Amino acid sequence: MLIQGLKRALEERLPAGWTVDKPQTASSATAVDALMRFSSPAGESARIAVNTKSVIDPRNVAQLTEQLVSGQSVGAWDIGLVAARYLSPSVRNKLADSGISYVDATGNIYIRSDAPALFIADRGLDLDPWRGPGRPRGNLKGEPAARVARTLLDAPGPWRMRQLATAARTSTGSAYRVVEFLESEALLVRNDDSTIGIPAWEPLLRRWSLDYEFLATNVVTQWIAPRGIESAIGLALATDPSTYAVTGSVAAQAWAPLCAIPISDGLCAEPIRNCPTLGIARYGLGSKCLACRTSLFSVDRRCSPAGGWLEHCRAYAGGRGPPDRSRARSWRSRRTHQMDGGQ
Repeated sequence: MLIQGLKRALEERLPAGWTVDKPQTASSATAVDALMRFSSPAGESARIAVNTKSVIDPRNVAQLTEQLVSGQSVGAWDIGLVAARYLSPSVRNKLADSGISYVDATGNIYIRSDAPALFIADRGLDLDPWRGPGRPRGNLKGEPAARVARTLLDAPGPWRMRQLATAARTSTGSAYRVVEFLESEALLVRNDDSTIGIPAWEPLLRRWSLDYEFLATNVVTQWIAPRGIESAIGLALATDPSTYAVTGSVAAQAWAPLCAIPISDGLCAEPIRNCPTLGIARYGLGSKCLACRTSLFSVDRRCSPAGGWLEHCRAYAGGRGPPDRSRARSWRSRRTHQMDGGQ
């Protein structure tokens, strides 16, 4: 069923004149489920090796793709592809990063071929429509998840569970649920001595930004700084710096010029009361400042005096546009894992 669905998905999306051959059952020696081929109008063709699964756990992606990647490297086929009933966003990202194409029954498609040159991508669902009742799937929304994620980004480990909960200032139960979710997403590993840690900061930051939703998590109001954003930031520093946190490209200027657009996102415990003291006025369309009353202010206050994690989470979650996101990623990749002073 999945194989036939793959053939239909290709036929519906290939350019005019391209053809798809009928899938053939693969021999047991190949360790794949099916082989198929598509051809261009010029006569070039590419062989596809297909592995089918119902649902894939992120922790199993490496094992699943190993055979497909090795077959590509020795020329047994040109494209390794995974077909599944449903593929979660984290699984899709891992497959694409490994050079593996994919198709699921909800319409998520990613197929890439160098010869003949072809790229097909389509978006389906980000939630499994066939998931039955039971324990809700975890996520990184809410303050406990923010505390644990921020702590792991500050220090990747190794951690004991109780130590992590204490450092994150959350309950052991909440920390355990977050850790369990991160482990299911292959973002966290358990060591032989029962300690835990994250092997890389960037995948965790990317995943957290999906759930954080900067504009949805915080109550946002629009303002304008007639004397300039720098003046407002200077007044904030001169009064009570612990009351405010600045994010967006303005915060990143302390480290690197990511974007020249003079727009600032700020977090404040009580923006309606505090912003006017900084010379900022309420404004509508075209505002240069977004003041956010955040429910996670106790977490946000852990930002570095020069910016911090929220700038990068903001950039991954949407930023002001592609320049913000790509430049933030490029610059951050040149940084060490931990910020100066553990901030």
